[in-house]
This record gives sequence, structure tokens and C-alpha cells, in this order.
Amino acid sequence: MAMKRTFSITLLLFLFVWAFAAIDRIGADRVKQTKERSACLASLTPEEIQFLVENPTIQAQIVEIDRQISELQNLKRGFEARALRHEDYAQRLQFEDRAMLETRRHNELADENRAKADRVQQEIDRLQTERRKLLQSG
Repeated sequence: MAMKRTFSITLLLFLFVWAFAAIDRIGADRVKQTKERSACLASLTPEEIQFLVENPTIQAQIVEIDRQISELQNLKRGFEARALRHEDYAQRLQFEDRAMLETRRHNELADENRAKADRVQQEIDRLQTERRKLLQSG
């Protein structure tokens, strides 16, 4: 009997924790969406805001472009972080006698990650140009 009660209480507490975690996740998603929208509007002039209010299709396109830019910036930061990590590792290995090939490999990986970050930056620049063209069309 005591085992059933302990199991029931544990299950009930688990369900409460799970429900509150789900509610918190939903709230965090809404906060993120609000921040993205406010960041989009923060960089606009009053004339551009009025233009977007009058043109909801262009507003939706700009919000989508801003979302893509945000994702690409996160991706770029990841590539830059990997490049720094490989570079650090290569610098540590350069003082070991038998790690010449591994040092070279880490330097090459760092260069590859920097090249990927550059390509992502070019895509970000393209999207920002597209965003400016949409805003200037009004």
C-alpha cells in the first residue's frame, strides 16, 4: 500500500514539473517572437513603419528575412567558434614533436570554418540588401 502511494505521489509531481516546463517553453517562444518583432521595428524610421502597417505582405516578408538573418548570424557564430577552437588546439599542439600532421589538420579545419563563416556572412549581406530594397520600395 505504501509503495502505491509513493508511486502515485512521484507520478503526480512528475506531471506537475512536466506541465510547468511545457508552459515555460511556450512562454519563452512567445518572448522570443516579441523580441524579434521589436528588433525589426527598432531599426525603422517612422515613415518605414507606416509603410509596413499599410502593406502587411511586405511586413511579413521583412519579418521572415529578419528571422533568416538571425538564424544565419547564429550559424556564423558557431563556425567562428569552431575555427577558434581548432586554432587554439593547433597552437597547443605545435610544441609537441610528433603532432605536426595533427597541427596542420587543425589549422586546415580552422580555415575551412572561417571560409564557411564568410559564405554565411555573404548570405547575410544579400538578405540585408533585399530587406533594404523592400523598405525603399515604399
